[in-house]
Amino acid sequence: MKRKTLWSWMLGGTFLLAVSSCETLSWNEEGKGALSIRMHRESAVVVKAEVPFVDYLIEIKDGGGSTVVSNKYSLIPDPVELEPGTYTVSALSEQMGVPAFEKPVYGSSVDVSIVAAVKNTLQMVCTQVNAGLRIVYNPEFSAQYTSYNVKVTGFDGTLTYQKDEQRTGYFAPGTLEIVLSADGETPVQIAKNVVARDMLVLTVFPSTQATGTSGLIELQLSVDTSRVWRREEWKPGTPANDGLTMATAYTVAEAQALGSASNVWVYGYIVGGDASNSSFKTAPPFTAASNLLIADSPVEERRASCMAIELPTSPASLRATFSMVANGSSLLGRRSWFRGNVENYFGYPGVRATKEGI
Repeated sequence: MKRKTLWSWMLGGTFLLAVSSCETLSWNEEGKGALSIRMHRESAVVVKAEVPFVDYLIEIKDGGGSTVVSNKYSLIPDPVELEPGTYTVSALSEQMGVPAFEKPVYGSSVDVSIVAAVKNTLQMVCTQVNAGLRIVYNPEFSAQYTSYNVKVTGFDGTLTYQKDEQRTGYFAPGTLEIVLSADGETPVQIAKNVVARDMLVLTVFPSTQATGTSGLIELQLSVDTSRVWRREEWKPGTPANDGLTMATAYTVAEAQALGSASNVWVYGYIVGGDASNSSFKTAPPFTAASNLLIADSPVEERRASCMAIELPTSPASLRATFSMVANGSSLLGRRSWFRGNVENYFGYPGVRATKEGI
């Protein structure tokens, strides 16, 4: 399937942070309206590799999806004259390329209506659109091993954290495959799902050290909820999640690796419905109320990276809530948890005999 760009992902509605005001124009050239754009960054963010607003990329699309303006912020007229109608205005600090250290990317997207002889002033607040990951080695791990590194593979490439790396790496939202290599031993691997604004600090422990419960141990939000900081422990050889509770639910990648399991929790983003062995639908209308698909990324389009979730007729509340036929438009992109049996479903590992959905 066609791969989505960062622009199209932003237009899904994740970063609609803007304030608009209007004033009547003293002129009305050919019945046009006008739009003045003002740029801001979320207040709590400290940017190490700051891209000045004058270099932000601005794109304005009309209601039919055609691009009418595409340029750097500094090169766009102020105000921009536009025909009356509805437009989508997007801003991006830079195009998101391969994973890189200290490279946060900020953006915003909002719909605005243009009226003849009226000037709109749009205050766009840009938030982080990629996710950050920092690797920390527990002192006992560093004492036990002499040569080690972590390779992290995301949507657009791989970033290697050498043993003395202290910087934060930035990745496109989605599933990160994290591989630890130490002193020639067999590499160990886990998968972590990240979304925009996530700032994950992963601490690596030696496998012989008891660290308490694995997985999420701390969740901190800044005062203005600007970015989500997560601190997790990783003890190689111990699964990050066990699927026994919602708090330790398997990611889609982890559940697929299991192949089969009974009465476990799996979570992910709802990405479509009408599952088959080779495809699924990513947009309404849907025709099958008996299943939906989840993935570790909200923009996943590859069938092999998704899990089909069976929606049986009992309990009735499950299908009433999660039927893609009745509720598809509102369910797409929603992060959800399901409890059932991991087994073959439409040719891939899926969840059958589903008992609960949240």
